[in-house]
Amino acid sequence: MPANDLHTFFIYSFFGSGFAFLLVLLSVKFFSVRNPKQRMALYLVGLLASLLGYGLYHTVLDKRCQSGALYENFFWRFLDSLCLLGTAALRFLGPVVLFMAFLGLLRGLAGHIYLRRLKGCSKQLRGCQGEWVEEVVSRRCRELNLPRPEVVYTDHPGFAAFVLGIFRPAVVVGVPVLQELTYNDVEGILTHELLHIRRSDTLKGWLLYLVRDIMFFSPASRYFFDRYLLERERLCDAETARLLGTSRSYASTLLKVWRVILDGGQCEPRFSVAFAGKKKDLEKRVLSLMEGQEQKGFPGLGLFTLALTILGLTIIFLGLVC
Repeated sequence: MPANDLHTFFIYSFFGSGFAFLLVLLSVKFFSVRNPKQRMALYLVGLLASLLGYGLYHTVLDKRCQSGALYENFFWRFLDSLCLLGTAALRFLGPVVLFMAFLGLLRGLAGHIYLRRLKGCSKQLRGCQGEWVEEVVSRRCRELNLPRPEVVYTDHPGFAAFVLGIFRPAVVVGVPVLQELTYNDVEGILTHELLHIRRSDTLKGWLLYLVRDIMFFSPASRYFFDRYLLERERLCDAETARLLGTSRSYASTLLKVWRVILDGGQCEPRFSVAFAGKKKDLEKRVLSLMEGQEQKGFPGLGLFTLALTILGLTIIFLGLVC
């Protein structure tokens, strides 16, 4: 099969991610995987397995139709019909996929332009809050061995802080919310955002946005992406609580920031996702902090074996489909 055979892309993305969804969901539930870093790994495998299978079957592996395994029965005819479905989908979804990939590239450019605009309007924050921010950022950067990022202040309401920028991220701080917080609250918020920078989460997130966008027709890909983002926040929450030395105090900061945002009339703040997040995700994050779920990890070798099994079974399934 030539490398430009794209009709399998739609079949692999839709049915492959659906098959991986079942395997990942069963694995998380059956093995009680609660550690956010380990969950992120499984969700990432589920999101990328179909794309990896597509690449392998167009380079080094042979698919069912290439190996001559073609039989006349209902099961094989059903698989052949999926292949025909992919050919039909290519005609309609192909241009849309290219358009979604283009939008993903534009998202990165728009973020860069927006960051430059915020920098142009940024003013030095005076008073105790400004001193708190400078002290916390400088100290945490030394502790994390992290180059000091630029801190941008803005009067836009509806968020506490978020990280913006793909290659040279900056911490954007919302002054209206900041003025309602204590030193401990500010320390928790900024520590959380600096951890995102240390993990290069803006670059990783942008790349995964591209993957999700070109697989927009697959509900499972959106599920994997959303769950990955939630576990990413839980992971930074757990590390922040460890650095602060207390989970309960940091959990109260999460709730306090959300209350301040709601009191300001921003029921669904546009840019607060980096810290406070959506309401349903915030509840899970707070419960995780209170219950200490981040301490319960799956054995490292067992997790690697589990992820490799999910990946292998998904690739084998895709080879049978088309």
